[in-house]
Amino acid sequence: PRLAKSYRQVVAWSDLHSDMGANMEHLRALPECPETVLLLAGDLATKMEVIESSLRLLQAKFGVVFYVPGNHELWVAKAEGLSSVHKFFAILEVCEKLGVHTRPAYISDSCAVCPLFSWYKDNLVDGFSREKVDFPFDIQTQWPWDLTGRGDTNDAQQPEIADFFASLNERRVAAAPQKAQGGAAQDPPFVITMSHFVPRQEVYPGRYRMSGVMGCREIEEQARRCGSGCHVFGHSHIACDQDVDRVRYVQHPLGYPHDFHRKRSPLLVWGDPDAPCIDAGEQKEPAATISASIWKAIEEDIRDSKLRLLERPPGPWTSERDGAPAPAPPAPALERQPEGRREKAPSTTSAETTEASKALSSAPPPPKAISVTIQSLTSGDSITLEVMNDITVKQVKERIVQAVGRGTASKIMLSTGGENAIPDGMALSSLEEELGGGLSAMGADLSPPKEVSVRIVHKASDEPQAISVKVLDTSRISDVRKAIMAELGEESPGVCKLVRAVGRGFHTLPDDELLNGRRELGFLGRSLVAEVAREAHSPKPAAATPIVALGDGVVVGAQGRSPGRPQEDRPEAKEPASVVESVRSAPKSKRLQVRIVHASSD
Repeated sequence: PRLAKSYRQVVAWSDLHSDMGANMEHLRALPECPETVLLLAGDLATKMEVIESSLRLLQAKFGVVFYVPGNHELWVAKAEGLSSVHKFFAILEVCEKLGVHTRPAYISDSCAVCPLFSWYKDNLVDGFSREKVDFPFDIQTQWPWDLTGRGDTNDAQQPEIADFFASLNERRVAAAPQKAQGGAAQDPPFVITMSHFVPRQEVYPGRYRMSGVMGCREIEEQARRCGSGCHVFGHSHIACDQDVDRVRYVQHPLGYPHDFHRKRSPLLVWGDPDAPCIDAGEQKEPAATISASIWKAIEEDIRDSKLRLLERPPGPWTSERDGAPAPAPPAPALERQPEGRREKAPSTTSAETTEASKALSSAPPPPKAISVTIQSLTSGDSITLEVMNDITVKQVKERIVQAVGRGTASKIMLSTGGENAIPDGMALSSLEEELGGGLSAMGADLSPPKEVSVRIVHKASDEPQAISVKVLDTSRISDVRKAIMAELGEESPGVCKLVRAVGRGFHTLPDDELLNGRRELGFLGRSLVAEVAREAHSPKPAAATPIVALGDGVVVGAQGRSPGRPQEDRPEAKEPASVVESVRSAPKSKRLQVRIVHASSD
């Protein structure tokens, strides 16, 4: 089919995750581009209401929106009683009513867009198989057992799921433009295909152990059959724009708010780069009005079908049929047996009773020491912790902070696959099968210590005073205090306190507190100017005290005389032939003059 009008350009974007507040605010501030087609390659949001409101918002910002759901859209709660397949079709119905395109269409005479539904398998990367690296992923999904043929409804890595979504594309692949089928990718019309998951291994530079949950080769095969000249995808949050075998592959993710590779605006993949866009200011988030009713209708259909299935069909258990007599009713379960025919229960020996009681009251296995490798999803840095397997995930986070000397335990997310966060209360003993591949961490800086400069500002001096000290970014407050004392030549820690402002006063920072990214700290105590402090702590001399040098020795005393000798025995010092002035300066410091007098020169 063709759209009602032609459009001038096509842009690609993925992984908007608009259920995160910062991302929704960013979408609300986008300019309006009425001549632009947006290709949205999945992971828009998780909740149905947020998916609907986000689609409405993007429709107001762009001329037309093409969309394929990702894995986050298909997360469901067990309490809802619906599977991920139900939610998938509910999302398609929302798109149908809003006018968001999930089917192929011409956007102009020379360009067509073909969305492809997809999931992942373990065949994306050569030599990879699930048997090598197996860990839970997308466990928030629910899959009907009659789709997969297996009882584990939370196992999202079953290959039958990817086959199901691929089968939904067969009709649209067969209906691809005839000129594109079997022809060169650059021949008109130009076909742009899109999926959420990764189509081939060359465009996935991520971690090998994640290869089984990134995409599948069936996506690439269907895109080629469509005669694709450009394929847009998402999911891995790794930006990509490269040509492979005459096809351009594009991933342009907005990603999570803390991602360092965020793409804050969509990427042009076809058409006029000068298509107009108008800055209309921040727009209010549209209300979701239809998703709840669609979801409720599906729930009612399922409930009605369950009631019909539970109706007991007619049979010999309810009435006589074909002349056969109805079976006799069973004997009462509690009917008393005659005394003479009562059977005695087999006796149990005391040894058997003891063993049974031991089995019932057996204690859990004792805890054991294990090694856990923690790897950062963003930087690739890793550390290894030696812990007991009976500690919880929350305690592991605290150990990570202790080991690296930076970060906050509550902001760390640990997972065995990169997306599904492990609850804080879960014990490591229940994860031992998955711990062989280590844990992935987000929100933790696992890099080696680095030297940083920390500015120390005096909070009670009459004139502004500040110095800078060099410490490691993993230092504690006690380390910073020691660096300050070394810088000032101070020996008393009681006059070097680091503080934070609390109301109108100050609170002393504990020595064991981590520096944790702070580059400026408040100071209370002695002066931060070394020379002034030295004058305050040492007795004032009666007069200028020259330092007299005799050969290799040094004699210090007033008027050039050696101290400790009687006044009449001290020789008069000669006027020096030369004077070397040494001036040590510091910010906001006083200049002092020290006279160096040679006592034996001509």
